[in-house]
Amino acid sequence: METKPYPQYKESGIQWIGKIPEEWSSHKIKDYLEFDIGGTPPTSHEEYFEGDNVWISIEDLTTNKTIDIKNSKKKISDEAIKKSNVKLIKKGSLLFSFKLTVGETAFAGCDLYTNEAIAAFKQNKNISLNYLKYLLKVGFENNAFENIYGAKIFNSELIKFAKIIKPSFIEQEQIAKYLDNKTTKIQKTITKNKQLITLLKEKRTTLINQTITKGLNPDVQMKESGIEWIEKIPKTWKINKIKNIFEFTKGLNITKKDLTEKGIPVISYGQIHAKFNDGVHIKDSLIRYTNKTNAKTNAKVSKGDFIFADTSEDIEGCGNSIYINKDMLLYGGYHDVILKSHTKSDNTFLAYLFQSEKWRQQIRAKVSGVKVYSINQSILKECFVLIPPIEEQKEISDYLDEKCDKINKTIEKIERNIELLEEYKESLIHHVVTGKIDVRGVEL
Repeated sequence: METKPYPQYKESGIQWIGKIPEEWSSHKIKDYLEFDIGGTPPTSHEEYFEGDNVWISIEDLTTNKTIDIKNSKKKISDEAIKKSNVKLIKKGSLLFSFKLTVGETAFAGCDLYTNEAIAAFKQNKNISLNYLKYLLKVGFENNAFENIYGAKIFNSELIKFAKIIKPSFIEQEQIAKYLDNKTTKIQKTITKNKQLITLLKEKRTTLINQTITKGLNPDVQMKESGIEWIEKIPKTWKINKIKNIFEFTKGLNITKKDLTEKGIPVISYGQIHAKFNDGVHIKDSLIRYTNKTNAKTNAKVSKGDFIFADTSEDIEGCGNSIYINKDMLLYGGYHDVILKSHTKSDNTFLAYLFQSEKWRQQIRAKVSGVKVYSINQSILKECFVLIPPIEEQKEISDYLDEKCDKINKTIEKIERNIELLEEYKESLIHHVVTGKIDVRGVEL
């Protein structure tokens, strides 16, 4: 039996829903649901976070994608519970994040505690929590207020007076079962696509590592490199330090507040760390703008130059850069180190070299930091680079351009498929929980 519309509809009285099936009703959350909001023990007491009690944060909900959550990154002590406003959440309660990251859900797999960004809905006989987990995902986006930054925000009062729609309890369970089945299948496909992207990225990384350190001729005569991060290199290749090839300078002394809709084009560290930056080809989507008065000559870049990020939130991002592969007006921005080419020659080979894991070992071995890693000019200046003959550099660059472009296009197609699947999943949930399609009696 396929899905179909309901025979009769009526106005719900809720603007974002419109009409609902005639048998359904609309209510405020406070009419049928009880919930608790957690809290955070005083962070000044380190000993409060050395206990054994599970204490769930939004990070736990976003990283631990399980139906029933039983563990947390941080745990709190019995003393912390006595001295703070955290409340015991019973096993089976529905956890829902309502601050900053809105809409993450999980069921409490054991008795636990949460921070103040999570509401825990208690089990009851009128509203199925299995149904509610889907309704919350679409309903709360329309019940929230926006702050001055455009972010959706909630508090306990907003949650209490948020509108929900209520089919019969039996139908709620039918809806939840249908959506569990359908969304699980969709998510499995999404997961497989993400795994394929990971494999393709690994293939690209291996290709770059192999080609950029050994060249295209498998029978080439090799020699000892004399540097730690690579044992042997082709006999005709040379080695040099970056400081002998580039002039170093800093980006503009600006912050995010100085960015404007129009003005001087600029690249800052945030764009360098963007996932769609391949490090080899400058893209228009990476460019931001700032006021003309902030521009200074030594922060201006030209074709053949590089912009490195001088900080990274993880070790993998240490060494991320952008190669300026075309003539354009562009400046380095905040948290940038600019490498200006002495010769203004084609440095595409170096752009690929900078993407290789072997080359980045030099940076990762020297960076400092805990939550944020600092990549200063001194570290970059002492890094060694490989210098093949000019003709061979071009051959290698052309080869990698062709091979990587095919891989990148395949990745883009898969990413687009994932976006479409996510959109379909959201649309399906919205249509089912708002009664736009009838799933009663549908065989799964």
